[in-house]
Amino acid sequence: FARAWKAYQKAVQDKAPAAELLPLAQAVYDALPADPDNPKEQRLKAAAAFNLGAALRDLGESDKAYERFRESLDLFEAALGKDAPELVDPLWELARLDLKVFHREVAATKKVHRIDTILAGQGDAMLGLRVVLHNEWANAFFRHQEPELAKAHLGWLEKNAARLPAQSEIILGDASFLRGKMAAGNGRFREAVKRYREAREHYLASLPARDRRVLIVDQFLVVALEELGKSEEATAYCQEIGRYQPPRPDSDYMPLFRRVPDYPPDALNRGIGGYVVVSLTVTADGRTRDIRVIESNPPRIFDRAAIEAARQFRYAPRFADGRPVDTPDVRYKFAFVID
Repeated sequence: FARAWKAYQKAVQDKAPAAELLPLAQAVYDALPADPDNPKEQRLKAAAAFNLGAALRDLGESDKAYERFRESLDLFEAALGKDAPELVDPLWELARLDLKVFHREVAATKKVHRIDTILAGQGDAMLGLRVVLHNEWANAFFRHQEPELAKAHLGWLEKNAARLPAQSEIILGDASFLRGKMAAGNGRFREAVKRYREAREHYLASLPARDRRVLIVDQFLVVALEELGKSEEATAYCQEIGRYQPPRPDSDYMPLFRRVPDYPPDALNRGIGGYVVVSLTVTADGRTRDIRVIESNPPRIFDRAAIEAARQFRYAPRFADGRPVDTPDVRYKFAFVID
């Protein structure tokens, strides 16, 4: 066991890929009794099962990973009791697999509730980890289109943010941002703008304007305001992004807001697909002008639709000497594909 454990630890320290970790984790697991009957051996086997489960998870072996995480949970519980903090890690991994892989929302919810109960039993020392828990699962349930479950976690975060004064503004900002995304996902862009602005205010209370969180909210504000037809209001956020997050010279210069072009009815009816490459100037306020087609296939079929869509794009303008400037000959490729 000692030799296998040492080899596994070294591989972890060397940040070995999962494919290399798997046989080492398996060797540690196999070196321990198959059915440990005392607390010390149970804890060792539980840790080994967890590490093996993690390697299997990273290799996409979800069913086998679930078995090992389940074994880890059972062994930790047998050795330490049902309220031991050591149960948190295997429960967390099981809940993630329940939701993301097996789509068992009820099972995931029960495990998350159990994690929170265990952490709450440890007092305020675990409050920060509880915030991480509720934040992760608010976002996870949002992505899996379970808005009521997401809202329950957001409510907890909003209620308890003040208990962590140093982090409260970030916690509230994250919650407002997610509520904004939920509203936008349902087409409620006015509410989304309100929530995004709340998030921005919370973030700016403790973060600089160039912080990644602030700039991401700015991007979402541009989209929501454009959807509401409030292009003038979007300009300030376009320029804030351009000021603090300039596009890299070696990367594509992509719009913050894209309008999907209308598919020409004749091309749609005839089953024709193709592409159009346009050249345009990004203005100092992040709008577009001087739009022209430089390549299209088939010729002329999609040109007008591409130009009309490009007119509505918004970009983060480039800056020179602290001021936004026009950027000519920015390229964008439209693909017209029939699903």
